[in-house]
Amino acid sequence: MKDPGIWIVEDTVKEAPSASKPSGGTATSPTAIPMRTAAGAVVFSGLLRLSQFGLHRSRLVASGALSGIVTDEATGRTSNVIKAVWSLPATVSGNPESVFVRLGPMTVDLVGSVLTLLPSVLEVRADAAPGNTLPPLVRSVVGVRDDPHALAAVLNQMLDILWAPV
Repeated sequence: MKDPGIWIVEDTVKEAPSASKPSGGTATSPTAIPMRTAAGAVVFSGLLRLSQFGLHRSRLVASGALSGIVTDEATGRTSNVIKAVWSLPATVSGNPESVFVRLGPMTVDLVGSVLTLLPSVLEVRADAAPGNTLPPLVRSVVGVRDDPHALAAVLNQMLDILWAPV
């Protein structure tokens, strides 16, 4: 798998394993973000697969599908879940070389358990590798950060590139 220039650089959940750069042969897409949280004895571990960025009440949000396993550690009961996520808060910062997209927090109801997904921060880098079409988009984010509509459009163009077959 070609390295698309996206890594998880921060995971604020203490018990989650440290994140690393996706490597060849893995089943995860570069737009699949590990999510993990716990509320008492209930633990969720899964992935958020980003599908698009948009605006909700003039604020940047991400949407996608959340899938994973909810485990009630007190009873040992597990449930597989898939849930559409429509308004995950997103904020963006960065420079001409890297864009940081902070996703979350967000409270969701997963099989009767209300859990708060803790924030994850992604870094999209403008690596100048041959054939990499991300650098101009990463550089353009700096110029459109104050325009939510333009920012969502640029982030969606990045997602299109990251979803493209390699």
